Amino acid sequence: MASRYQSFGEILDANRGNGPGFDFLRLALSVSIVMIHSIAIAGGPAAAPLHGNVIANSGANLSHAPTAGAVWTAFHQLKVLLTFGSEDTRFEESLVPMFFALSGFLVTGSAFRTQSVATFLSFRVLRIVPALFTEVFLSAMLLGPLLTTFTLQEYFSDPLFRVYFYNIVGHVQFTLPGLFHSNPIPAVVNGNLWTLPPEFYCYFLTAISMVFGLLFSRRSFTAIFAILTPLVIYTHPKGQDILNPLYCFFCGVLLYHWRYQIRYSKAFLLVSAAVCSWQFSRDVQIYLFPLLLAYVTVFVGVTAFPKIPIIDRQDYSYGIYLYGFPITQALILLLPSLKTHGVWLAVASVPTTALFAALSWHMVEKPSLKLKTLVARTNRSSAGVAATPEPGLAAKSNL
Repeated sequence: MASRYQSFGEILDANRGNGPGFDFLRLALSVSIVMIHSIAIAGGPAAAPLHGNVIANSGANLSHAPTAGAVWTAFHQLKVLLTFGSEDTRFEESLVPMFFALSGFLVTGSAFRTQSVATFLSFRVLRIVPALFTEVFLSAMLLGPLLTTFTLQEYFSDPLFRVYFYNIVGHVQFTLPGLFHSNPIPAVVNGNLWTLPPEFYCYFLTAISMVFGLLFSRRSFTAIFAILTPLVIYTHPKGQDILNPLYCFFCGVLLYHWRYQIRYSKAFLLVSAAVCSWQFSRDVQIYLFPLLLAYVTVFVGVTAFPKIPIIDRQDYSYGIYLYGFPITQALILLLPSLKTHGVWLAVASVPTTALFAALSWHMVEKPSLKLKTLVARTNRSSAGVAATPEPGLAAKSNL
């Protein structure tokens, strides 16, 4: 068991580079997001918009969905349930930043091991794109034709059908012709895809920093982080846009650099969690909390949890994140009696999503990851760089 006198780096070394709690953390975050979205998709009391500007800036064609911005509602019912009756604490606002902080920590480990931009980017493509392509394809070619209110001819000839495939390259499109127009959150097929652009920007910036050697220098990276932080705070005081996940990602990168100096301390965990909770409960400067939230994230990741045999050595989190929203939308359409009953919708949505996630992992994601050895060998031969496939959990880092 980890001692409070150990550092994050020492715990990782003792586990052969694998944080024993990262699998549990990713799964818990992805399931929590499905539950929260179930509350929103079921419909219920109105709440403040969340990330609405992401839709506005995404380039998505929402001509068939004038109220699609409701996908970013701060989901009131589950918030009250999870925060013991508090209507102020913004529990859900911590989930996506935690995903990005986790990704920053693990992806940096990947970059340090590969020492090759080509290999690093190839590994990211293998981890993200095959499952994303499959989900987009199934949504457009199976879910849409089965549930659309359009005729099949109208559906396949509509421009929204063609542009939906832009999601594969990170150009987010939320709508398909005639799909989910009568739902409480109308016309949005997969609201989770809004994270694609910031995720791709994170990888791009990481690759650029590798090219110039900045990522591999703790002193240089820390100095740049310290210089840019006040600028980010000044230009985006609320952090309610694409810079928030990017900033959280690089908080995770910073913690990786200092992993041998950062102590595994339960006392500091409680302080960090308390500050983050206070932050979420008030409309104050959002950049007070990302480093502390990143600490909480990595702390959980290096904490050992009891193993669950059915998910041990499997990573269903990415599939849950990809399929959760469209499956929940489909369920509320097929089972309209679940409207305004978000908890029961979650009860139906979580296991259904988990089934699709398991199929995605075993049929798409895991086979794709096996190609890393070939990619590393090819890039090593062509560039003369000692690149090796990522071991353990770092190979499964995702959002």
